[in-house]
Amino acid sequence: MDDNHNFMGTYASSTGFFTAVSVVSLICGVIVVIAALVLRVHPEEHVMWGIVIVVFSAVSFVGMGGYFVGAAFGILGGALALTYKPIRSFCGPIWILILYHCRNDRWVYTALEA
Repeated sequence: MDDNHNFMGTYASSTGFFTAVSVVSLICGVIVVIAALVLRVHPEEHVMWGIVIVVFSAVSFVGMGGYFVGAAFGILGGALALTYKPIRSFCGPIWILILYHCRNDRWVYTALEA
C-alpha cells in the first residue's frame, strides 16, 4: 500500500482539470474585456460584439465566472449591447457647439460674449 488511494480515485485530487477550467475562464474573461473595449470604440458593430460578450460570459460560468457575479454582469452587458439603439445626430460632434449650434438641422454661428 505505497500508493495513496482515495475513495474518489484520482478525480478528487486532480489539479489538472481545475487548472484547465480556471485557464479557460480566465481566457473568457480577457475576451469579454477586449470585446467590451472594441464595442466602446465601434458602437455601430453592437450586435456582433454583444453576441461575443454573451457567449463568452456564459462559457465562463464553467469556472465560476468571477464568483458568478462577473459572468452575470457580462451577460447583462452583452444583452444591453444587443438591444442598443444609436442616437442619430444631424449636426455632428458636440464639441463644435462652442461656436456653432444646430437649429432646424442647419449650423448657425453664435458669437460668444465675454
